Amino acid sequence: AHAFGERYDLPVPLWLFLTGAGAVVGLSFVLFALGTKPAALSRFEGIREADAWLRCPPARALGIGVRWASVILFSFLCYAGFAGTQAPTQNILPTFLWVGLWVGLAYFAALVANIWPAVNPYLAIYDGFVVLFRRNKAPAGILRYPARLGAWPAVAGLLAVAWLELVAAGGERPALLAAGMLAYAAFCLIGMALFGREWLARGDVFTVAFAVLGRFAPFGTRRPDDRDPPGRWVLRWPGAGLLLQRPLSFPMTVFVLVMLSNVTFDGFLETPLWNHILDTVATSQALRPWLLDIQSAGVNLLGLLKTAGLVAFPLLFLASYAGVCVLVSIAGGRAVDGWTLARWFVLTLVPIAIAYHLAHYASFFALAGQLMIPLASDPLGRGWDLFGTAHVHVDPSVISARFVWFTSVGTIVAGHVIAVLLAHLQTHRVIRDPRAATLSQLPMLALMIGYTMTSLWILSQPVVKA
Repeated sequence: AHAFGERYDLPVPLWLFLTGAGAVVGLSFVLFALGTKPAALSRFEGIREADAWLRCPPARALGIGVRWASVILFSFLCYAGFAGTQAPTQNILPTFLWVGLWVGLAYFAALVANIWPAVNPYLAIYDGFVVLFRRNKAPAGILRYPARLGAWPAVAGLLAVAWLELVAAGGERPALLAAGMLAYAAFCLIGMALFGREWLARGDVFTVAFAVLGRFAPFGTRRPDDRDPPGRWVLRWPGAGLLLQRPLSFPMTVFVLVMLSNVTFDGFLETPLWNHILDTVATSQALRPWLLDIQSAGVNLLGLLKTAGLVAFPLLFLASYAGVCVLVSIAGGRAVDGWTLARWFVLTLVPIAIAYHLAHYASFFALAGQLMIPLASDPLGRGWDLFGTAHVHVDPSVISARFVWFTSVGTIVAGHVIAVLLAHLQTHRVIRDPRAATLSQLPMLALMIGYTMTSLWILSQPVVKA
């Protein structure tokens, strides 16, 4: 994502950028505490009905066409994975999946609207079977979804996707990706057959991830925890959908923290500190017998270390966040226990996840996204030139290390400032005493300042010269 031919020389020392960014986040808290009253919560959540825009006949017809176009596209991508060339950059499947879906659609879901329910091919196929065999009856599963299971399947799926992206050696091989897509489609269809459409909101990692990101978007739907019935499309202030009427469940709390930890770990893999850890492990005499035994068993040592880091980072994030929420409870006079506060406030961290996603993948999206132009003309890598763009090459000059660095600084700081505002507003909903509410935010503010500086340091490693 940050593979530039040269790095950007900072005009001032790196530590000034880091401390300056932290100071901006801290100052924003002071301004919000002094100038934002609890009454601002209702004004911030002010929304405008937009449901009529999407229920007019042209919009409904377009929606049906888009849904079935997604099924055709899904089928073609699977065919391309099996029948096309196995060179990842010459087959449309890897680029479309990792660049278009995992990065591009996430951008759109967070900044505009979550359109995944409209383009989800598994849901379109399932609804087609429902209409065909149940004559438009409301889809219901065979079994009742276990309440204790919650969103744990989505948490496992998020870790699996991160492992495929960051660890698996064949994460870009078209045939393996196509096989994985078909297997996952069967998994989702079986889940919906057993538990109905409710399965997607609990077990489909894409549905859950895009729904979380879509809560930040200015265009979205009302949720069951809002005061009006769900399903209506509304226009709202960005971030208003992240303010909760009731605490989030424990599995969903973990899901949000895993989202944060995964993208942070992805950036950490590109730092000299990670290389230093690898060198230390490789040269350790104490670990040498263990490493030789593992290697002789055919285990990839680098993959094993990455897997260990992928598991350790969410645990570190969970422990840090839980500890801070305990401090928040103490600072707030123990009006609410720390664990309940953790479930109340976890969605206020989503702007940070979005900001880091924007900063971390900016160069990847700008450079790898250009591959879609030649791949549109030759999706299978067979020498076609359907639209006359097959010979277009990636132009690295469209983005520079300087642009990436200042974009990273701006998005990371903005994301944390928005998170501070949301936490401030959410606090006044949970803790009624204004003084206790303000004091309770100090531990969370310290966490956000520290994470701001850490995030920028991680992003700076492959981009700038301090």
